[in-house]
Amino acid sequence: MAATDALLQLLGIVGVVFAAVFTLSIAPPNLAFRVPFLATEILPRFGQAVVLAGAAVIVLRASLVPAILRRCLHIRHEIAADEAKKKTVENIAKVGEAQQFFPRNPDFGRIVPLADVQDRDRH
Repeated sequence: MAATDALLQLLGIVGVVFAAVFTLSIAPPNLAFRVPFLATEILPRFGQAVVLAGAAVIVLRASLVPAILRRCLHIRHEIAADEAKKKTVENIAKVGEAQQFFPRNPDFGRIVPLADVQDRDRH
């Protein structure tokens, strides 16, 4: 949940920066020119400060993204490993059923003296 919150905060900051850049591109209303320095200095500097601060926060918080992705991959790996273990345990019960269909030769694994094998190959 913290990862989602961090990514949404990062997205929100990006939105604020884009809004500030968009606002800087629009000419201020004529009413703003009545206050000295408001339209020419104060509002543009404030907008630039918002863009700069937002960009700095984005750069600083961008290091969270790889950590979030690594954590997500780690969690997915754990889930896959747990599912594989469960499936293996389920399949172990089925091994007995397969042995009934494919019985083993009774001579399989029998220990035979080497001399008997050599005599059999000579004949």
